[in-house]
Amino acid sequence: MRKGQAAMEFLMTYGWAILIALIAVGALYYMNVKPKNIVQESCIIGSNPCDATLTKAGALNIVYTNGLGKSINITDVNVTGDATCSDATPHVVASGEKITLSLSGCTPNKPAGDIASLNVAMQYKDMESGLTHPLSGQVTVKIQ
Repeated sequence: MRKGQAAMEFLMTYGWAILIALIAVGALYYMNVKPKNIVQESCIIGSNPCDATLTKAGALNIVYTNGLGKSINITDVNVTGDATCSDATPHVVASGEKITLSLSGCTPNKPAGDIASLNVAMQYKDMESGLTHPLSGQVTVKIQ
């Protein structure tokens, strides 16, 4: 085989591969497939699932279900990540009860429609023993 023919076959083979890759990227762009459209919202605090909403105005609402098997008093909530805020209002939550933790001033550093990733750190007091324990979680939510 001649050197020129081998070089031409090499260029044609990789040329087709590059063309197919460009067509695939163009199709994804045309269909508006972007990372912020793919990432799903999630909310986990401790080992319990929760639900959360975040507005561009800075209102964060976390619906938490006490799955610890005992009554607790949530004494402190700190949020860091794409928005930062805290709340030191005590909330007594019975075992299995749902509570909505409403925090204000959690203005996200991303525009509405983007995904915000938040780290939630809570302190709670066990109502039986009186001991204070930490509880942490991760919230991924679309900014409304």
